Amino acid sequence: MKVKSENKSKQKSKIKKAQDENVLRPEKFAGEKKSRKDIRKQKKHNAIATFILVAILIGICGYISVKVFFIVQSVDVEGSEKYSRREIANFCAIPFGENIFNVDTEYYQNALPESFTYIESATVQRKLPNKIKITVVDSVPTYYEETSVDGGTAYTVYSQSLKPLTGTAQKPDNLIGIWVNQEDENSLGVFNSVVELISDGGYDKVTQINTVQTDNISIEYDGRITVKLGTMLDMEYKLEMAYYVLHQKIPEGERGVMDATDGGNVIYRMTA
Repeated sequence: MKVKSENKSKQKSKIKKAQDENVLRPEKFAGEKKSRKDIRKQKKHNAIATFILVAILIGICGYISVKVFFIVQSVDVEGSEKYSRREIANFCAIPFGENIFNVDTEYYQNALPESFTYIESATVQRKLPNKIKITVVDSVPTYYEETSVDGGTAYTVYSQSLKPLTGTAQKPDNLIGIWVNQEDENSLGVFNSVVELISDGGYDKVTQINTVQTDNISIEYDGRITVKLGTMLDMEYKLEMAYYVLHQKIPEGERGVMDATDGGNVIYRMTA
């Protein structure tokens, strides 16, 4: 019995010793905590160093792209029959050797129509790696407006988008006479809508358009038939009915006035 007691005592002593060795004493892990703090600090330093290195590399790439790549080597001009490629290119004066991303394309797109009477619009594009492309749309004389000047009559010629092109004392041939208040957004909007509808409706012989009074719109067809259209209400239908009467009911060369303000009841009367 004495032997067993001694053995138990020894076992308890060993267990207690092992427990004491496994106790999480602060002084035992101080070195480990310090080591973890150093690791976090080193990671932070590494991240900063990496960021700086990447920024330097980006700067170097940017410098190379500006000074070496994407340099303007050609300027192509197309689309105009009024002006030569040389005239347009010389006006823009885009320097060879300039980085294409430094070329202010929007500036040239606005400057070309403002500086050239017969340029309606321009598109300036960057074509990688080294080309600038300028595409021009010429202004086409389309409308004329009659005005009184010093007791006489003068005419202003406009493009397809109502850009003023020139003035003349003679009534222009083969253009559409217009009466529209260009300072009034409503009148101008109605005018543009009517132009679109008569174009879509196959009206190829319109000689006058009047939208000064938006509740009393009218057009002249072939210089001989005045078509009263009233307001924009049901305008597409009115134009369809008027077109039918113009081409099916009225003899070629006859002059007259058509009232299509009520699209469902077109009234026509011949005039001398």
